Amino acid sequence: MIFNDDKSLVEIFIDESKYIKYWGVDENFFRETMNDFGLKETEDLEFIDEYPKVRNVLTGFDENVIDSKTLIEIFSEKYL
Repeated sequence: MIFNDDKSLVEIFIDESKYIKYWGVDENFFRETMNDFGLKETEDLEFIDEYPKVRNVLTGFDENVIDSKTLIEIFSEKYL
């Protein structure tokens, strides 16, 4: 939800993990509204996008794993 007028901009998002993210200028109003609905803040909440994306080659864990190129060729032969 987004509200914008000459004095303020308020944005409230509910992401795929169902957490509410608020950007606005009246934090007290937002907190009071949340309390009215019985919604509490979770302290020190961490989000997955705060961490770097790390990729590892599967052969580093198991040398018998089929590499990506070969796997794509197998799928292409079987399903295309």
